[in-house]
Amino acid sequence: MTNKVGVLASVTETFNVFNDGRQFNTAPQSYVLSALKKLASCAKTQERIKLGEAIGFYGHTIREETKKLKPREKEWIVVDGKAVEVRVEPAIRCTHFECDEVGNVTHTEEFLDTDDGKAALAAYKAKNGGFSWALGGTDGTGKGFASVARELAGFDYVFNPNFIPTDRRDVLLASQQDNDNALLLASVVEAGVEQEKAEQLVSLYANPDFKEASIDGLILAEMIEKNESLQKAQAQREMLLAQVFDECPYILSDEQKHSLIHMSTQHDAEIAASIFASMGEDNFAELPAEFNQPASTSQPSKPLVVPRLGGNRYSFTADR
Repeated sequence: MTNKVGVLASVTETFNVFNDGRQFNTAPQSYVLSALKKLASCAKTQERIKLGEAIGFYGHTIREETKKLKPREKEWIVVDGKAVEVRVEPAIRCTHFECDEVGNVTHTEEFLDTDDGKAALAAYKAKNGGFSWALGGTDGTGKGFASVARELAGFDYVFNPNFIPTDRRDVLLASQQDNDNALLLASVVEAGVEQEKAEQLVSLYANPDFKEASIDGLILAEMIEKNESLQKAQAQREMLLAQVFDECPYILSDEQKHSLIHMSTQHDAEIAASIFASMGEDNFAELPAEFNQPASTSQPSKPLVVPRLGGNRYSFTADR
């Protein structure tokens, strides 16, 4: 281990993506090697690492809760139905990442001088847990294909790492069978974390229901990628529908527009049903001149009606 300002320790590990995965694990263990090698050597990955942006966290929780592969410094998550602001605290930082022609992945991680970084380092020294990468790409699990990695966000320190380096396999497997929370707590406190915060960190880390720590980074990333794709599609749909509404001969209220765009509740469905029901009752021949009705000065003015779907109608006079 080496130390420098703001960094508690630096470690380097190597694992093989084909041989060092857990035997009993639903996470993908088959990867397209050429994609991994390209990811490791590409300029985007190396720049991210060089700029110190390939940060990791104490567990995968913050990525999962925010559904973001790369959370910002402050995020909002929903707890018991309420939005809560959380400060995102990094624990580790990747400073080196490479993959060779047989699938050996070598990476160097710095444990940062934060509470989460101290807790992660204490767990590492206690031979408890390990590193789990967070990758963007395509998950091939259950589809008969190997998984394709396209982006490296960083490595998180988790309770159940999916890949176990050969030189740590025996001690890590043994530590999972006999996890002494009291010893881990003492180590975290000794590392400089206040007692109350240390208890929270150990409780979260060692909780048997803390399953997200064992989720493969690629599966996590695909979930996030799909969510971001859906958000972009929703924004595109709203923009296109807004254009349609601007050119529509009907007058729609803001509530009606919202229901047509989002269509997520029974109330939205009822509003949409009333709109379509009223369409069948409208006579387009009554529309004013600007809607392709030839104007004529030989006829007296008379009231005209512009349909308001699902509600009242507006009437006004125009020359026929």
